[in-house]
Amino acid sequence: MGTESLETRLMKRIDRKRGDVFLRADFKDLGGYDQVGRASGTCEEG
Repeated sequence: MGTESLETRLMKRIDRKRGDVFLRADFKDLGGYDQVGRASGTCEEG
């Protein structure tokens, strides 16, 4: 896990999940609330 960015880890987690809706709380083990929010904003898909 060392060199992967938070954005990369978020995208991998989303790819593994089946749902269409995700909350920041789903990623609380990856980083803080604000940090996850900023990273998820960079990997949004239209």
